[in-house]
Amino acid sequence: MAGGAGSRRGAKCEAERVRGFTAKTVILHAMKGGDLAITYNGEVDDSGRKVAIVIVGGRDLGAMGVAADHLRPCVFNGKRATMPKPNWCP
Repeated sequence: MAGGAGSRRGAKCEAERVRGFTAKTVILHAMKGGDLAITYNGEVDDSGRKVAIVIVGGRDLGAMGVAADHLRPCVFNGKRATMPKPNWCP
């Protein structure tokens, strides 16, 4: 299974895999419900990816995911995250 628990670039454990699929489902559902706007403020992460802000129905999708405990905030200082990646495994 691509992206399965323990696979390269996949989840580190089954709990993380399940949590990721749940978050994906919630986010996709939220995106179907309103006007969608994606903005880019010029930030790039340490892997060279553009950091975008997604607004759905006037609400920040990332903030909604953090408030629902599906996501963790990712704050950048230049090109580096200022906090470690979350450990979702028990």
